[in-house]
Amino acid sequence: MTTKDQILKVCEYASGEHSTKVLCAMVNALPREKILDTSRRVNGIFEVLDILSYLDRSKDDSLIPKPAPLYRPVTRVLRDFNTGKNKAQCRKELQARLLYMTALDKKRVIYTFLESSKTDRIWTFNHLYKNWDPRFMKAVESMFEMFHEAEAAKLICRYDTVEYIRENLVELSVAYSYLDARRRLPADEPIDRELIKGNWEYLMLLAYLGLPITKKEARSELASQIRFEIDSITVASQYYDSVLELPHIRQMVWALGRLKMIEVLFELLDFERRSLPMFKAREYSKALPLLWD
Repeated sequence: MTTKDQILKVCEYASGEHSTKVLCAMVNALPREKILDTSRRVNGIFEVLDILSYLDRSKDDSLIPKPAPLYRPVTRVLRDFNTGKNKAQCRKELQARLLYMTALDKKRVIYTFLESSKTDRIWTFNHLYKNWDPRFMKAVESMFEMFHEAEAAKLICRYDTVEYIRENLVELSVAYSYLDARRRLPADEPIDRELIKGNWEYLMLLAYLGLPITKKEARSELASQIRFEIDSITVASQYYDSVLELPHIRQMVWALGRLKMIEVLFELLDFERRSLPMFKAREYSKALPLLWD
């Protein structure tokens, strides 16, 4: 029996009731190229091709040994990186190997990246945020003072000393976040409302610091934020189906919960229920009169 006859016989088997396991075995025993050359008019050929595709996808090459990478010394890769020789390839290799380097090599690479382009600097800040090493705090501070980049500010707000954050609070707030910087300072220090982005951030800060707030104040902060959000989406022609979906309301809900303002949350849910028709109709401004005083 020729190969062609074998393929036709397998196609005939595939076109009727058949065992998938048997069909897989038969297709696996046939030359792949010959199956692909078979006319698409033959009954059962598409079932056979489906099995062939499955076998191609499920080939197990995990037992094939893969050669271990032959890494060059870090100093040599750094030299090529600094001289511009295959710089992109060197960058990729240094980034991939950074977690597994000796302390000295890691220090060399980090300082090289920090003093390189903005792309390398930002990558390094993000790497350090996930894999913090206090040896680089002074270098991060120096870079922040030079460029005021958000990624460096984020690192400082997370890992730096209270003293440094206090001395650079305004700069950190402008570059990144007053909320993240101020929450690192003692609760009894003053809160600068001029640096806060909105009522939502103020409530979150109180919640993080464990500072008290009256029910009247909490209601006022929430109502002010809702008015601001509704005015903003009306101008920007954005669409939301509920007050609870407005930007930053979710953060305020979290803060109110942490501040034990359960009655204010009940009032918010009542407003959400009454304002739902206005939101569905995209007539957000009509919901404002329903807000508490």
